[in-house]
Order: sequence, then C-alpha cells, then structure tokens
Amino acid sequence: MCVLSDGARFLKKLRSLKYDEIANRCNLARSLLLVLTCLTTQVSATPHNLDVTRNVFSAGQQAACPAHARRELQAAIYDGVVISNGLIKLGVTQYGALNVHNPGDSHYSVVGLRYILPDGSESDSTSYGCTCEGWGAGADGTPIFFNTASGSSDYYNGSRVFASTPVTAISSIVSSDGNLKVTHDFHPSSVTQNLYEVTVTLDNIGGTTINEPRYKRTMDWDIYPTPFSECVTIQPDPSTVEFLESADSNGFTSSNPYSFWPWTLAPFTDLGPTDHGANFDFKFHPLFPGQNFSFNIYYGAGANQEEAMNALVSVSAEVYSFGKPHDAYGNCTDTPNVFIFAFAGVGGEAITFSPSASPSESLRPSLSTSPSANPSGSPSLSPSKSVRPSANPSESVRPSKTVRPSLSHSASAKPSANPLANPSASPSVSPSETLTSVSANPSASPSSNPTSSPTVIPTASPTATPTARPSTAKPTSHMTSSKPTDKLTNGSVCSGAYPSKQLLWPPNNKFQAITINGATDTDGNQVAFTIDSVYSDEELGTEKGAMVPDALLVGKSIVNLRAKRLGGGNGRVYTIKFTASSIEGTTKLCSGSVKVGVPHDQVREPVDDGPIYLATV
Repeated sequence: MCVLSDGARFLKKLRSLKYDEIANRCNLARSLLLVLTCLTTQVSATPHNLDVTRNVFSAGQQAACPAHARRELQAAIYDGVVISNGLIKLGVTQYGALNVHNPGDSHYSVVGLRYILPDGSESDSTSYGCTCEGWGAGADGTPIFFNTASGSSDYYNGSRVFASTPVTAISSIVSSDGNLKVTHDFHPSSVTQNLYEVTVTLDNIGGTTINEPRYKRTMDWDIYPTPFSECVTIQPDPSTVEFLESADSNGFTSSNPYSFWPWTLAPFTDLGPTDHGANFDFKFHPLFPGQNFSFNIYYGAGANQEEAMNALVSVSAEVYSFGKPHDAYGNCTDTPNVFIFAFAGVGGEAITFSPSASPSESLRPSLSTSPSANPSGSPSLSPSKSVRPSANPSESVRPSKTVRPSLSHSASAKPSANPLANPSASPSVSPSETLTSVSANPSASPSSNPTSSPTVIPTASPTATPTARPSTAKPTSHMTSSKPTDKLTNGSVCSGAYPSKQLLWPPNNKFQAITINGATDTDGNQVAFTIDSVYSDEELGTEKGAMVPDALLVGKSIVNLRAKRLGGGNGRVYTIKFTASSIEGTTKLCSGSVKVGVPHDQVREPVDDGPIYLATV
C-alpha cells in the first residue's frame, strides 16, 4: 500500500520525478494508477496528476480510477477560468479556490495568484509545486471545503453555480444539509489595481439557526523568484480581531474548518525563509434563517512592501499576510514583488501605517491629478492611479464599470459596499477617500487618464509596522466640511463637523446612511446634531410623474442618501444642513452644513454646483 505521510509535500516532488521514479518510490504493482489513487485519497488531484493520467494510463486504467478521484481531477483542473485586471491575474476554480490548469500558458501551466511585472513577464505565488489553496465553511458541524491540493469534501448537495467574464467570476455552493450557501464573488478592487476583491457571503438558506458559522482560507506561499523558500508575515494578533479565531503559517493544512493543524501562530513578521504559507480560521455570530453575512478577501501584489501596504490601506484591510522572496544571502527582500492575502469586514481595525518624510524611490510612476490640499497638516495624499504602461491600455486599467456575471439561482442580496468611503479613516492616511474633494470650479478639467481607477499612494517606510486606525478620527478631505453661521454662538463648534461618509460609491441607486460627527462644545463636551434639510445640486428623478426623494431622514440625526448621479453630469454633491445643540438638547450652539459627494467616475472629483434642489421631497 502506498503510504504518504505528507501527501501535499509529496506533490512538490512530483514535478521533478519521472513517471517510473514515482512508481519505484511507492513500489506499487499497479504503478501510477495507485499513485494517483493514493494522492487523490489524501490531497485531491492537481494538474500534474492529470498529465500522468493522460500520458500513461490506458482507457481501462482510467476507468478503474476511483470516481471521487476522477471528480476531483475534473473539478480541480478543467472547471475554472483565468481572470485578470491587467496587473493581477487569478486562476479560479468553479469551487472558488485558486490554481487552474492553463494549457499553452507561456509562463507556467498553472495559474494561481500572479503579478504582471513591468517587463510583461508574470510571477506566481501559489502554483509552483503544491497547488495548496482553498477554503472551507462550516454550519454547526457540517463542513464543506475545497482545496486544489490539500483535500476537498463530498459535503455538498450538488447545487453548484459558476459564472464568469474575462475579469470576474462567481461561485456558489450549497452544503449537503441544505442549510448553508457559500458564494465567492471575484472582481477587481474598485480603488486599487494591485488587488482583486473576493466578496464572500455565507447564507443561511435553511429553516434553523446556524449557531457557529465558520470559514477557513488557506494558501501555500511559493513566491517567485525563490519558491519553496519565502518570508511570510501575518498581522495583526488574532486576539484583536473579533471573528478571527486563529492564524498560522501552515499552508499545507486541510481546508476543513473543523481541522486544526497549526504551525507558527500569528502574529509574526518576515518569518523564514522556509517553505510555508498562511492559514486563517474565522468564527462568526449566529445566522438566523434567511440571514446572511458578507466579508471581503483580497488577493494581489505590489512591486515592493510600500506599494503592498498602500494597497492594504486603500481597501481598509484588517488582517493580512505578505509573501516575499529572499536574496542570494537568505535575507528577506521585497523585490521584485510582495504578494498579498488579506481580509476586511471581519471585526478588526483597519490597517494603517506612519508615512515617512520623503517618498520612496521604489514607487512606480503614476498618472495623477492635482495633489490634494490637506488642511489638517498631515502629509498630502495624491488621488492618483499607479498605472503600468501597456500596449493595450484597456487591459492594464480597470474600466469604470465592471460587468458581473449573473448566477442562475436566486442569490441573497449582499450588504452594500462602499469602497471609497470609510468613516473611521485616520487624519494622516485616508485610503477610503480615493477622490477626496468636491471642486467648487464647474469648469474643472478631468484627469488626463479618465479610464483609470485612482489609488491612494501615501509615502511610507517599507518596514513600517501596521497599527490600528483610531475609530473616531476625522477623515482627511478637500471637501468643505462645515460652514458655521453667525446666527448662533460658538460657530467654531460647527466648523469641526464632518459626515460619516464623504463619498458614496458605487452609484448603484441604493441608499447609504449618513450621520454627522466631530464637534464638541467649548468645554469639550459632546454635542447633539439635528439634520434640518438636505439639498442636491442635481434635479431629482421622477416615477409615475411624481418626484422621487434622494434623501430620507431617519429620526433627527440620520439621513439616508441615494448613491446616484447623472450620467452626463459632473458628479452629485449633497449639502446637509444641521443645527448643533448641547447633548441634553436645551441649548442651541450653532448651525452649519456638510457635503457628501457622488463622483461621476473614479477619477474626477464631484463638482459642487450649489444646494439647488431639495432632496427630501
């Protein structure tokens, strides 16, 4: 009997061995057929197994291969697509894992997580050797998991839907008990070309409560140009992230959410170089029947650690792993690439870091609009897009609108995402406000590169240590936050007010809740805000001949604003007029206004044409 104590590691050897050498090592009477059976029993199939099957086995031998092995072969190899935003390339299986066989690829036959280098060559981070990347989810003891080289489950009921375009992919699978549906929505990040965003949605489609929904994601880092010997970082401490149960460096572990085989426990920085990876185990709050929960995974890379950190900050990532190569002396290095594996929406603080006094020379050139003025005195952030020149610009820059594939079964609505706005942004780094200003000049010219998506690129030390972003900090912005009036006393109180979100994106016609924050009275006490009225600089739409409101007041201090703007306009700007009073409401302190914008696109700032139309009719 073929016994492999570490099947996943054995797969690394498979590429370097001739077929007869594989047979001799296992000493099998049935040679390669049983090697395949042994491997697929322990770790499921990979493209290398497929090559063995096609080139050596007879039709009868292939028919004798166990059904589950054949199914794993087809699932892991053929059922997938390669998607790209021009800088990052992913091979996505129909089960939502990475690493897809791509015959004829000029770089390597398997596509995992790739970074397109300036010279046009491609470096991969997960496909060399063991193609160990996958996920698992659990519903009170019932697991469902898929990994292209470390084991997959039969615990699904056959309800699987997959759809894709050249830049996006969606996979949806239902657990065997019919209670949990897991959807992975792969699409380019709307704020940085360095990242692909994967929105994961756990849906309770059963009739009973899922008390402990779980999710696990695993990858074996194999970083170019030193695969099998990389430096790995996992930050922050899992104890600081509400839903992160544990994180460690075992990239070869099973993706079964109820399997635990930890190696070095997080947090750590530049561990290695050695052959390891990253594994994250999450446990969420109960899901009641009909309820769902969504969070984001990010896959990507940067030319160096500074660029990678900028990408993390721009999406408000909370948990991350870096994979880096080493130099000729065995020292960790951040060139020519740093690969990224990160999460957001999992109960942690958004990552930030302290900017340096001068920009790094390693930052790639960018096409940028005018640099932002920063009244707070913190280093200026450029709303520029780092774009690598390409023979075909449409391939190297994400279009302003991504066409998403649709699933044939009905999918639960996801919570609306707002990648351009973050109410808890730090004054020194404000990644959430990729477009930070509302221009008062109606004739402002658009960017010279209107098709590119802006990326915030603050300067930072490559070895900067991430810290938690203060949750009460005022976002940095060009936008005029408040205009205090002279009618009431203490106008300086109102001048510190700002909206919880200064930009609404995408313009999907959905409402987003806005509150006013940031002001205290002269003694430093909190004040109470009352929203008096909301105006827009664009005319409201109509439905059946009646005006449709774009602002809905909720009580005294919350307003829901519609993320909408005219297609042929210059962006929309809402003006929210308010009164600030003492916290007990007995003394009016001042009145003022704050602005919230809806950009026309991801390059040009929304232009404020003035509070013309009442938005609450």
